Amino acid sequence: CQCFGVANHLCVIYRSTEEWELLDAREREIRELRDEQIRELEVEELVFENEDNHLSVKLAECVTNKQYSEATRLLSLRVELRKENPKIKRYLVSRGGLLGEAITTFCNFPQTDEGIRFILEHFPWSWALFGFARRYYSSCSYSRKDLTVEIDKIFRAIIEQFRDDARVHKMICLFWEREGELQRAIEYCGIGVSRSLKDGTVNGFPGRLKRLENKQRRKR
Repeated sequence: CQCFGVANHLCVIYRSTEEWELLDAREREIRELRDEQIRELEVEELVFENEDNHLSVKLAECVTNKQYSEATRLLSLRVELRKENPKIKRYLVSRGGLLGEAITTFCNFPQTDEGIRFILEHFPWSWALFGFARRYYSSCSYSRKDLTVEIDKIFRAIIEQFRDDARVHKMICLFWEREGELQRAIEYCGIGVSRSLKDGTVNGFPGRLKRLENKQRRKR
């Protein structure tokens, strides 16, 4: 028998010698199975790491050599590699995940088109595209005119794909206003008004639009 106490109670389990031996054998079998699963996962993680590191090195070489299409293809392969290994905790979005690497990569491209397409395909969230726009704007050394054109591409893709996302419309308006691009801020604010979106303030987009227009008149 097996005895153990719980509070003021004594529990006793009676089994025959054969039953105890069968139970021990079953527990050993379970432990061996778990150990085997752990070893298999370790092998899968090692294979994943080797393949992902290889793709990462090739990706860096392509960016350095300005082989932008090939760099995008390699990024897509790294996304698929993660999807093929769901047991391996290599998140796409978390800190240090592939989204951050992708944005950093596309900030080295002369234009934003590839980055827009890639993010919409693999990370279809408005905040991912907006993050790309902010990083691109702060990291590229192009002329203000050229940089503004590229950022506007991203913002237009956002409002086209996420027409009902009032928060991102507001963020775009604030972005352009902070950068002194009042006409662009007015344009995007007008889009928010035309779509009857709510920006979380008392006066909403109509009030924001009026304030921006007044600000532009005073600037003149």
